[in-house]
Amino acid sequence: MRSKISVQKVYDMVNKFDLNHLDLTIGDVKKLQLVLDENATEEQFIYALERINKSNYFVEKLAG
Repeated sequence: MRSKISVQKVYDMVNKFDLNHLDLTIGDVKKLQLVLDENATEEQFIYALERINKSNYFVEKLAG
C-alpha cells in the first residue's frame, strides 16, 4: 500500500511555491492525498493542484 502525501508536505510545497493565496481547504488537502503519495514530484504536485483548483472554480461558478 502506498503512503499518501502528508499534510505537512502539502503545506511545505505550498510555501515553497508561494501559493498561500490559494487558501487550500482541508477538502483540497484530502483530494491531494487521494492522488499523490509521499514521493510525489514537484511537477506531480503542481499538476494535481491545478486540477483541484479548476474543479473548485467550476463548482463555485455553478453554485453562484
